[in-house]
Amino acid sequence: MAHDKKIVFYLFAFFFLLFTLIMPGKINHKDGLGLYFITQSLVEKQAFDIPALPFASKQGLDGKYYSPFSIGMPIAAIPFYLIGKLFSNFTNNQFYKELIIKWSYTFFNVVCVSIMLVFFYKLHYLLFNNSRCSLISTLLLATATMFLHYSQTLFTEPFQALLLILTFYFYLCYQNTNKNSNLHLSAFFLGYNLFSKTLGFIYYIPFFLFFIFEYCKSKQLKEYLKIFKVFILYFFIFCVLLMIYNYYRFGNILDFGAADNRFLTELHNPFIAIMGFLFEKSKGIFITNPIFLLIFFSLLKSIKNKKYIILSFLIFLTALLIHSFFIYWPGAFCWGPRYLLPAFPFLFLVIDFEYIFQNKYLKILAIVIIAISIFIQILAASINSNSFLAFCFNNNLIYENTHDLPKISAIKGQVLLLYQNYLDFTNQRPIYINRISFKGVGEAQIWLFHIFRFFRNNSLIFIISLAIYTAIILIIIYILKKTIAFLQ
Repeated sequence: MAHDKKIVFYLFAFFFLLFTLIMPGKINHKDGLGLYFITQSLVEKQAFDIPALPFASKQGLDGKYYSPFSIGMPIAAIPFYLIGKLFSNFTNNQFYKELIIKWSYTFFNVVCVSIMLVFFYKLHYLLFNNSRCSLISTLLLATATMFLHYSQTLFTEPFQALLLILTFYFYLCYQNTNKNSNLHLSAFFLGYNLFSKTLGFIYYIPFFLFFIFEYCKSKQLKEYLKIFKVFILYFFIFCVLLMIYNYYRFGNILDFGAADNRFLTELHNPFIAIMGFLFEKSKGIFITNPIFLLIFFSLLKSIKNKKYIILSFLIFLTALLIHSFFIYWPGAFCWGPRYLLPAFPFLFLVIDFEYIFQNKYLKILAIVIIAISIFIQILAASINSNSFLAFCFNNNLIYENTHDLPKISAIKGQVLLLYQNYLDFTNQRPIYINRISFKGVGEAQIWLFHIFRFFRNNSLIFIISLAIYTAIILIIIYILKKTIAFLQ
């Protein structure tokens, strides 16, 4: 027990500080603003209406505007808003008050992804009983996949990933301990996932299929009827809450407030999206997250040896197949296959790093792939990736009949943006694509650069910020060394 608590503390501290280093400290997209304004309205007015936002709000029956997003994440983020509001009392300047509150709010996914990774470690350890392998998997999930970038954002997908990992973890705990509290927690988190994003209902499919599969093997009808009843109970509770929320806003329990109804009503050939999700140069999982290529090194062994790996694979396949039917599968101006992000941890469970590292040649190849994957995630985390995709959209560099799919690789775009930022900083000649200047396109994501930009005439603030940044790096190194030493 002491071992478990220390590892949990070290891992959470490490990930929290790592993501704090790279967080932008501001809200960079309309989705995040829409969620922020819901939380603000809940706290300040005990209401749900928000300011009008293009593509991120819809007018209700009362003439007010409402967010198309579900209410689960804004409710969960209330503590972050309140903490920011508390610290904002130290200044009378309204601009700084709002800046402090938004800064605090942007910690939401920093904390969510940190907690998700801790529970991923615990889940991995329950499945494989190998602390070293679990630590390697957890560290690589954090640094070699899109979670590094999406910890900087306020999209709902990282929160969904946390809820799904908690669902899986507590279900596994229930199977090991037979405690009803674990079963109820598992069902609650899956229901809250639906409450946080309406399309979250799709994740009931793999869990229910797995329950049926398990029942067919065990023939314990009474046990699996109990499991179904508990999960259906929470599904019903959160469905009713969503319908009440919909009726309050739009007078229709089935009107979820989509700003563009084509999201659900206009379908297309799923094969195109499946290939895009896997191999497209800006959205493909194996292109933007090449570490997942390691799945092919150990897939058969993993599925053969662990029955719960089948559930992991079912979760990923469900997300892949269902999202492939929608016209908006690319995820707009976002890095990589955003809609698949909640299923990433489950696909990562399929990779058996212990088996891969036992083979000398596979180990060398794996290290090369891991290094490339980490480099790509650093690119995404360094410069606002939305900038490049918006640049492509504004300059007709988008493929026809697709939703914001760029003709130029997003990875190449990030390299160009990073270099252009250097040229802008040194006042050198800009880069051109199709005779269009890159000057001023994109900005650094990391909060230290924002402070330098806003307070470049105040050297004291910048020196203090740089000292804090350096101290965080040193603490991260110390915690990582302690964690590795503790496991050895």
